Amino acid sequence: MSRILINRYLSEIDRTRRFSGSQTEEVIREAFKSLLRDVSRDRNLFLQAEYSMQGPQKNTVKLDGAVLHELRVPLGYWEAKDTADDLDREIERKLRKGYPQDNILFEDSATAVLIQNRIEVMRCLGSSIKCNTPGPQGIGRCDGQTKQAPQRRGTWRDFRRTQSRQQPAGDRGHS
Repeated sequence: MSRILINRYLSEIDRTRRFSGSQTEEVIREAFKSLLRDVSRDRNLFLQAEYSMQGPQKNTVKLDGAVLHELRVPLGYWEAKDTADDLDREIERKLRKGYPQDNILFEDSATAVLIQNRIEVMRCLGSSIKCNTPGPQGIGRCDGQTKQAPQRRGTWRDFRRTQSRQQPAGDRGHS
């Protein structure tokens, strides 16, 4: 991923916060949508904003976006959240609703969580993003304040439960 695109994204987040005074999902997600659109275009992919699909419970799942191959096959999904929300709680809520878990990125402009094959494989804190290191799909991953999920099998929910048991009560939710 290009450092130029990352720097443009970070600048746009700062500019948006400065001019709007808001950090709601509807305001902040536009910068990330632009980043995903640019990265997708560079790879001959397409970002479909406001992507709807049928969930496993036969309900309609509405995501903020999906990156599609030219055959309209989704390669990954994106869901934005407010910075004021508890991101882990929102992820759990969305996964219970039937959101895909094969390749989805949840982000709130401060933290990004990548879940692949029902496992959290990466968590990036946006305060120190450096890119150009190939990630699992060769797309790029952030360095700096990156937390890799443990190399063990289990669902995202299993991973979060293990984390909660390992942390003192006062530290939960600040991992």
